[in-house]
Amino acid sequence: MGVTVRDGRHKTDVVVVGGGPAGLAAAIAARLQGLRVVVLEAAHPPIDKVCGEGVMPEALAALRRLGVHLTPEHGTPLVGLRFVDGARRVDAPFPADRGVGIRRPLLHQALVERAHEIGVSIHWATPVRAVTPSEVQSKRLRVAYRWLIAADGLHSAIRRWIGLNQSAGSCT
Repeated sequence: MGVTVRDGRHKTDVVVVGGGPAGLAAAIAARLQGLRVVVLEAAHPPIDKVCGEGVMPEALAALRRLGVHLTPEHGTPLVGLRFVDGARRVDAPFPADRGVGIRRPLLHQALVERAHEIGVSIHWATPVRAVTPSEVQSKRLRVAYRWLIAADGLHSAIRRWIGLNQSAGSCT
């Protein structure tokens, strides 16, 4: 858990900027290692957008290791992938396990519940306005940290602010 020091200030081991599936999974993994974790997310759940609807078998196994157990009731079993281009198609069945097609709000809720269960401190509707090498700041709080995880999406303000090159092709 994050520890409130005073006047909207927190001190934590890990601060995760971005409370989508990637950010929450990272937060859960850090917390399971015994670290204090604070998540800051600009939006307020439910967060629904197109991304995260197909969870592959390896991702389901990773979620299980984090203590997030999705059941068939959460979505539709996936046995593989099919790529279609007009009359051409290619099938790629999964070699062993199944994946699951799941609506993003359901996946997100399962991750939020697990994060709360293990003591991750989540602050919704808390956009980050600034970051330094040891602190992130929003309008209403400051969080001092040892490690920063930028999970704020494809057009990451955090990556830009700390001078890392943009990478293409992700949705979080």
